[in-house]
Amino acid sequence: MKDIKNAALDFDRAVELEPKFALGYVERGEVKAHNGDLKEALVDFNIAVKLDPKSPIVYSSRSYAEEETGDYKGALEDLNKELELDPKGTFAYLSRGDLKWKTGDYKGALADLDKGISLNPKISMAYEDRAGVKREMKDYTGALADFSKATELDPKISGYYNNLGDAKIRLGDYKGALKDCETAIKLDPKECHAYGTMGEAENGLKDYAAAIRDFNKSMELDPKGGDGEIYYGRATAELSLGDRKSALEDFKKAKDRGYNR
Repeated sequence: MKDIKNAALDFDRAVELEPKFALGYVERGEVKAHNGDLKEALVDFNIAVKLDPKSPIVYSSRSYAEEETGDYKGALEDLNKELELDPKGTFAYLSRGDLKWKTGDYKGALADLDKGISLNPKISMAYEDRAGVKREMKDYTGALADFSKATELDPKISGYYNNLGDAKIRLGDYKGALKDCETAIKLDPKECHAYGTMGEAENGLKDYAAAIRDFNKSMELDPKGGDGEIYYGRATAELSLGDRKSALEDFKKAKDRGYNR
């Protein structure tokens, strides 16, 4: 924290000495954004854009702050401008693809992520994001291929294996999903989502007692106490074991958390 405060002071002095140096405002804005002061960060990014409207980085930085504050339209316009200035900006394509995914433009997201990956095929998160888009489009085979590629490029990220397991569940490979969840948990024993995915796989294998155990573990580890999908999965297992009372309670909790299947 001390280093961040010192950096902020350094950039304050830099801007005082060179008030027309756009990069100084960009760097100070990024420190403010890192500290969660997005409103003030945007003030600096806006100044940077006015000072150097031909620099791709000023639009890149501002688009991040805009997206974080919910201004998706502004963020998209800035990413478009960044790519106009730098048509080979890998991360701009990936960021725009992620933004389009977030706003429901799955085809547009897929096109941008494809382009970003073609420019740099070694970024694991790009495959992870593209897999997520394909999953939304119900292309589970394509999602499986991309989640697999993400784990190949970065085999130490537990969440990748959890998502790979989820894709396998959607394709009916419950045993394969269990193995991926076990890998995720080995990498991070507090990976609550992996326990939830494991519970789904165990439901698929009709091992309902094990499913309930793992849904419970997921809820225990989740700071929010479990999302609606976890309660729905546990309710399904409880109903299958004849515990109608507990199942009805969990179905209600799932609905209260916005999960309807």
